[in-house]
Amino acid sequence: MKRAFLLLGLALAGIAFACGDSDGLAFEDVRTHALAALSRPGQVYHGTQTGEEAGETFTSQVWLDLERDVARVQKGEDWLRIFHEGKIAELSGDGRFQDTDVSEVPGLVKTAALSVDHIAVLFATDSESAQVKAAKMQGMPATLVQVVRPYRGDYEGTTTWRLYLDESFLPLRVDYHNAISGAPDRDWSMQVENEFVAQGSLPQDFFSPEAVRALEVTPADDIARAAEFGIKPYWLGEQFEEMALEDARVGEFEGIAVLDMSYRAGAVQAESPGFGVSIAEYSSESWERRMANLDRTPWWEQPTVIKTQVTVQGTPATLYEDPYSLPPLNVGPEGKPSYWMLVAPLGDTVVEILPNVGDLASNPYVDNPEALLRLANSMQPFERPPE
Repeated sequence: MKRAFLLLGLALAGIAFACGDSDGLAFEDVRTHALAALSRPGQVYHGTQTGEEAGETFTSQVWLDLERDVARVQKGEDWLRIFHEGKIAELSGDGRFQDTDVSEVPGLVKTAALSVDHIAVLFATDSESAQVKAAKMQGMPATLVQVVRPYRGDYEGTTTWRLYLDESFLPLRVDYHNAISGAPDRDWSMQVENEFVAQGSLPQDFFSPEAVRALEVTPADDIARAAEFGIKPYWLGEQFEEMALEDARVGEFEGIAVLDMSYRAGAVQAESPGFGVSIAEYSSESWERRMANLDRTPWWEQPTVIKTQVTVQGTPATLYEDPYSLPPLNVGPEGKPSYWMLVAPLGDTVVEILPNVGDLASNPYVDNPEALLRLANSMQPFERPPE
């Protein structure tokens, strides 16, 4: 019923376009037919797209069930996107799960049909021109739709889409070209193979966002990857005292590799953000490079900072206290805010611990050197927990 009202609205209203009526078929008609072609009662559209760009081939697949308004898009083995309930479940660039609202296209507001690239192009409202022509593809009659759109970015230019549709208005081929000032042109093309499969032939959780979540990079995954960046990681396990491992991310910038971890106690809420610590780990080489690349005196080298030599796991370490740092950090003796940091070498790994997570006023590691030392002495070489 939902789909029927959508198609009826498209047929009656359409969307204003700078487009012409070529070969007896209007652009609005093509748009309506192309969307309707993707839906068959009790079946799921499956398109396999094989393309080439800059000499490299790529393959992607899309499954679209307009009756239930869900879709699944897959590229390779690790890139997966699920459209469901007006949301898109996918992994962010760092591999974390996210479930965000579908962007709105007039006439296709929050619908899984946006998963099919050529449909989204047909509903673009910022087009400079849109044309429909009779054509042939592999010797068979086809409809060619060409849409030119302004480039969205910091430069001027256009992007051109050429969509070939078969006699039933299913996609056969998509060509893409952009011409952007100050940048090389970009071109790619892809062939599309179409089929329909029975809804019941797919796994029950095929369109579930949990299929994406199963591919998520976990904090433990990133800690394990630290070895690839020359860091021998240490951690406090999944749980330490009241705190649990909240997040871990590893990366490299300008030749300096770092593993960042955070431990937090309590749920993150506006009225109660919990408390915890952040831990940064460097290889000895990356730490030295970081220190050499500093373009100004760091806060811990300011003359007001108090340095205390301590021992962590039998190795000399340094505890830094800045009694003049800015609020809202912890208020120490005489009403002066304090800031603390512990730097300890553990083998070839330099560990930097800061009690700066959540509510600092209730953080038991703030203004408590003994607690920080207890934490540092509890760190162990990383071992992946059993699944």
